[in-house]
Amino acid sequence: MPSTHTPRAPVYPGTGLGRSVVAQIVGAAIVAAAVSIGYQAAYRRLRFPMPSEVPTVVASLVTLAVTACLAGTVLLCSRHRCRRRPHRGSGRLIVAAGWVLPALLSTAIQSWLLTGTKFYLNGLGGDQQFRTAFLTRMTDSPALADAVYPDLPPYYSPAWFWVGGRLADATGIHAWEFYKIWSIVTLAVAAALAHVLWARVVRPSTALILAMVTALVGLHTAAYSPYSWILVALAPPLAVLALRTARRLLRDGRLDAGACAGIGVYVGLAAITHALIAGVAAVFLAAVVATVALQARARTHLRRFLRGAAIAVASALPFVAVVWVPYLLASSPLEPDSTAAKFLPEIGARIPTPVFYATPLGALCAVGLGWLVVRARRDVVATGLTLAVGTALLWYALSFLAPLVSTTLLAFRLEPLLILALSCAGVLGIRDAAALARRRVRDPSRRAQAAERARVVTALVGAFAVASMLHVSYQTRTVEPAWNRAALNTPGPDGVIAEGTELQRTAGGPSAEEIHDAISALSGGRKASDLVALTDDHSLLAFYPYRGFQTVTSAYANPKAGFADRNGLIRDWAKAGDGLAAALDASPVRAPDVFVLSRTPQGWVYSLSVSRLPREPGDVSEPAVFSPSAFDPAHFAVQEVGHLVVAVRR
Repeated sequence: MPSTHTPRAPVYPGTGLGRSVVAQIVGAAIVAAAVSIGYQAAYRRLRFPMPSEVPTVVASLVTLAVTACLAGTVLLCSRHRCRRRPHRGSGRLIVAAGWVLPALLSTAIQSWLLTGTKFYLNGLGGDQQFRTAFLTRMTDSPALADAVYPDLPPYYSPAWFWVGGRLADATGIHAWEFYKIWSIVTLAVAAALAHVLWARVVRPSTALILAMVTALVGLHTAAYSPYSWILVALAPPLAVLALRTARRLLRDGRLDAGACAGIGVYVGLAAITHALIAGVAAVFLAAVVATVALQARARTHLRRFLRGAAIAVASALPFVAVVWVPYLLASSPLEPDSTAAKFLPEIGARIPTPVFYATPLGALCAVGLGWLVVRARRDVVATGLTLAVGTALLWYALSFLAPLVSTTLLAFRLEPLLILALSCAGVLGIRDAAALARRRVRDPSRRAQAAERARVVTALVGAFAVASMLHVSYQTRTVEPAWNRAALNTPGPDGVIAEGTELQRTAGGPSAEEIHDAISALSGGRKASDLVALTDDHSLLAFYPYRGFQTVTSAYANPKAGFADRNGLIRDWAKAGDGLAAALDASPVRAPDVFVLSRTPQGWVYSLSVSRLPREPGDVSEPAVFSPSAFDPAHFAVQEVGHLVVAVRR
């Protein structure tokens, strides 16, 4: 009689993302944020001679302390693991270290780089002006809205800015100042969360090292965009967990609802935090399913797989719907246009090759590439990381084809993911090499000698790792030194630069505060959030929650705002002469209430930004010259502020 017994499917340890993992994620986020905020608060109280290398000494002391704690924790846990009855306290110790040490290192390095300034990297230059303005708007109101334009839902993914804005509003800290605090906290939390997820994949001591590597890679490659890094930092361990979940579903028919829901939540959060990462995640998941299905070589459990996919989709949809349904339903009387995807910098036109970087991270990436080549077919972790690297490279390849249809896929945003995945693979490659060396010694008479050699090699590797950690930490200063200088030299709303330091000075020209005071006086004290401003001094929108008629560049424009058509309206208004007020009344979209223009001999000038993407430079300036007589006192209240003029509609 044939057996009716059904063999049990193999169990994959650490695959699930159940309640315990959710609790750990919440705990790690709270602890890491507390460590970061506490360190930043203490660091701001210190008064350093400026300029000097005294802040470097503080960063060195913290880095040495973190490195010593890391080494001590790993060695202690390794000793307990070798015993027959491991000490329970070692597990708690390594969890605490994983939540605290990466966050502390990340915060200490960032605080050192930004000593003496309340601004984040690059001050209000480049992307940071737009991002700070977005945070300012989310601080002013919890309603989801575009970063600049009135009466439009957001197109630029708002989740990170919304959470930061709510926290800034709750703490009473100005949004432009909170942007630095929130960015540093984000990098710290990202490393701690990476430890939680890596601990589901590898041993806790290895997860701790991987979390430290995550922190260092983030400082080197992605500190400029903290909201995307928190997604990228979690991608490598999630890639492995997603592969294990797919194997359980397709091979064994075992549905892990918690893991499926966790993957869906990640994709959903990515869709509203950095939509590009959500697209890459979707491509990766398709690659995982295809790989597992091909490896199964038998009838897969399709029905259970579809149930798991449905759980993931259902978990992602609520996040996606909150942001993207209002955007899709929104209408505009202007012609939609978008040039953001046409941005093609030099780093986006080539495939990154971090294995050839002459740095410790480059060496780690080279080791990681070798490990992936050797282990990809036999080790689930290596397979998951290989698929992550392969997905990034595929995205680059598709992005190289995209210019044929006048767009790009912004592949350069994936360089941090590529470097992080290879660096993590390098750590695992070194771990496997050490384990292999220990296992190959089978002769009892040679074990003592081999053990001594292993200790020497371990000591040398440990010393090299400590030196590398210090070197990589110090090298963050040279990644983009112009960003650090820009942060230190950016004036606050009152025009003061490097406030509270020996370098304190006042910038020339009207400050944002002076312009704001003039607007407030001319408008009868109306709130900034009730006014639409036309100004090419976009720092005004970063400091105060004015709505803008036009954003700084087409790359940041909401497609439904009609950037090109708005430029056309501004040109028409400049030519309207005495009929300006009537032309504004006839505008198909809400017209400006406030004009902030430059006074020149030719007239009052607004500098239009005209897109040339994908050419370099991406934008050129075109003056729109208004006649001073167009601002009839019957319709406008006017006040000169330095070389600027402020005109407010009555």
